[in-house]
Amino acid sequence: MKKLLLIIAIFCWAQGYAQQRPIHSLYMFDPLLINPAYAGTQVQLSGTAIYRNQWVNFPGAPKTFTASVHSGFRKARVGVGMLASSDKIGIHDENSLYLLYSYKLQLSKFDKSTTLSFGLQGGFNNLQSDFTKLNPKDMNDPFAAVVEKNMSWNFGAGVYFRHKKFYAGLSVTYMLNN
Repeated sequence: MKKLLLIIAIFCWAQGYAQQRPIHSLYMFDPLLINPAYAGTQVQLSGTAIYRNQWVNFPGAPKTFTASVHSGFRKARVGVGMLASSDKIGIHDENSLYLLYSYKLQLSKFDKSTTLSFGLQGGFNNLQSDFTKLNPKDMNDPFAAVVEKNMSWNFGAGVYFRHKKFYAGLSVTYMLNN
């Protein structure tokens, strides 16, 4: 019981930070969403589009659309890709575009399916918050007629290991805290 109270006290004392990133529950269909090193792991051109509409018929419900395209090259060890997304929730509308690059190493001379890929991504997020869509109690509120726009650049990196029986990856998709 004392341990439980200590844990609750620590959480109440610690300052919390939150982030508003789109929810990607379907990342298994497009690993490029969470790891830039996945770009080009397939030799052919590959594209994916995912649309998610939560809480249908609820005003301001989250709507997320992501599209990605990437390809590897048969003789080169590189992969390139592009990731675009649009996320709308309430008064916030965020659009992003990222370019991806990966470099693939073949780890076994005899087994060409065992590879280790290193990936980088760079791009921007454009966030627009339209406070005019709100219904304030005080009509003289100076923020009631504001439309905030914020564009921020970011980059990420990842590692992706692939074997014919399993795969594993590690990535940080947003390095900057902006």
